[in-house]
Amino acid sequence: MQTHALFNLLVLLALGTLSAAREKRQADPRNDPPFQVRWNADLMESRWARGPRGGAPPRAPTQVNPPPVPPPPQVNPLFVPPSLPPPPQVNPPSAPPQVNPFPPAPGGRPPQPENTCNPPNRCVPAQQCKEGVVAANRQPNAPPSARGCPGLTDVCCRDPPATTPKPYVPHCGKRKDSAPPTTQKLTSPSNPPVITVPLASDDATSGSESQFGEFPWMTAILHEEPSAQGRLQYVYLCGGSLIHPQAVLTAAHCVHNYLSDYKGLRARFGEWDTQNEDEPLPHQDRKISKVVIHEAFNQRVMFNDYAVLILDSPVKQDDHIDTVCLPGPRTNFAGRRCYVTGWGKTKKEGHYHDVLKKIDLPVVEQAWCQESLRKTRLSRFFILHPNFLCAGGELGKDACKGDGGSPLVCRDPATNHYVQAGIVSWGIGCGEQNIPGVYADVAKASAWINEVVSKHFAYPRRYWSEEAPDPERFY
Repeated sequence: MQTHALFNLLVLLALGTLSAAREKRQADPRNDPPFQVRWNADLMESRWARGPRGGAPPRAPTQVNPPPVPPPPQVNPLFVPPSLPPPPQVNPPSAPPQVNPFPPAPGGRPPQPENTCNPPNRCVPAQQCKEGVVAANRQPNAPPSARGCPGLTDVCCRDPPATTPKPYVPHCGKRKDSAPPTTQKLTSPSNPPVITVPLASDDATSGSESQFGEFPWMTAILHEEPSAQGRLQYVYLCGGSLIHPQAVLTAAHCVHNYLSDYKGLRARFGEWDTQNEDEPLPHQDRKISKVVIHEAFNQRVMFNDYAVLILDSPVKQDDHIDTVCLPGPRTNFAGRRCYVTGWGKTKKEGHYHDVLKKIDLPVVEQAWCQESLRKTRLSRFFILHPNFLCAGGELGKDACKGDGGSPLVCRDPATNHYVQAGIVSWGIGCGEQNIPGVYADVAKASAWINEVVSKHFAYPRRYWSEEAPDPERFY
């Protein structure tokens, strides 16, 4: 019996020892199963899909739901602080109220605007009335309807007295310092109206643009040619000057190739902007009926570079078209400051001009001119022909290519009229310092010019300068 009790006591002690050891082992984390050491949800999921060998898949871990997150509060896109009222609604500005310039009369309908300004008077803005406001028994603060004109700023202005323009009196050498008055906008009957020249440029280093009609004798000599499209066009050849209503003076080297083919030549008068017809007065075109070249003209060395073109009909002289005066045979222009005009280039590598240019130049002594030209490629043995005169020698101021035949004119201090001193002939370069341009001396050819013109027309005294002798002496 005692033995049996002792055995039971030993069994109970053993069981207690085993239970204590089991509890100690479970409390130690080192004794956890291997898959519980490192938590990997993906790995665990794959393992659970296969399950351990020889047994059912382990129970899935308990899903623990996080505490619910309350939704964010609704926020008004236009934040308005609680302490401030919402912004007021702003409406776009409305059109200003219509104000009746004629307020209603007390107890009646508003007066209607009435035009009581009768011809020949006229309603114009007050600042444009130069002839005086028509007198009326009106108060200064009277409504507009009482002023005779419906406009708020209009007044009834006296009509200017009709004036008949005085007929133009032709006279040679009258330079216009300002544009002539415009009485009407006219379109030239010529066709085609525009001159074909090389492209213009703004690289001008010499001279400046002339005013419309400033040099009324200036002539553009053109040649009629078909364009690439088969249309008729006028090609610019050179310049010239009107010396008689039916005669033009130019350089022989410009037209000597047209002695037998002059029917294609045209002379244009009153031209200013070659690419624009919108000018105060119209130009006039004339055909050439004859080309006369000085019999002693030498094409190789340019001696006696004179030519006269006879027109098929006289031009109508006007404010912008008139003749230049011619000098007597003994006129000396050395020391005077003169003008050369043309549509040619302003420097050797430049371009032609659309608008007529003017260049002021000094006429220099022939001896100084010859010495200056000897320092160029002409060599120290060069001799200047006595039928030439020189002008220029100032840097950047010279006639140039395209100005051939154009006039060099000088003011006669006794009459204030302009006399033609030279015809653009040739030069070394353009606008170089101390190298003047060379011109055909018109005074040296005055007898020949008079002879040619007088064979075709009466040559009255007014086409010569005051210092020239009577034309009969040149026969």
